[in-house]
Amino acid sequence: PTDGDVEQALRACQRDAACDVASAILQDSESLGRNGTAADWNAALRTFATAKRHHDADALASAARRRGSMPKPDGALYRQQLKHATGAGVWRRAVALLEEMEKRADDGITVSDKDWQLAVFAAERYAASESRGVSAYDAEAPGMITDRMRAQSASR
Repeated sequence: PTDGDVEQALRACQRDAACDVASAILQDSESLGRNGTAADWNAALRTFATAKRHHDADALASAARRRGSMPKPDGALYRQQLKHATGAGVWRRAVALLEEMEKRADDGITVSDKDWQLAVFAAERYAASESRGVSAYDAEAPGMITDRMRAQSASR
């Protein structure tokens, strides 16, 4: 595939919410020695957003990061991953993404209160989804994240 071909195919998947096809396109591209660009990954993750498959998107992105095939995210890709972590209720990953974003301020990556609020929502979603009970740490997560957001806002 040439530059732009993968992204164009992934944008077509987004219109149809064809998550499995989008995942296969990324895997095929990777098997040919071409890791997707930030734009490719953003288009793929938007496909999962259209289908409301946040857990699957989070798993796909996490696996790619572990393999080293995820490109260095730009602001849009970070936010797409953050939205999926929130939708999946994976608050620890949401906070880890925010911390990574903050470390990349020199690259022009910014973190807003809205971004931090997504992590609060992820923690609230996690707490609401746990039918067996939630640890004290997890139960306190929304407040801890809110405190951290306020501290970050005050330091700007």
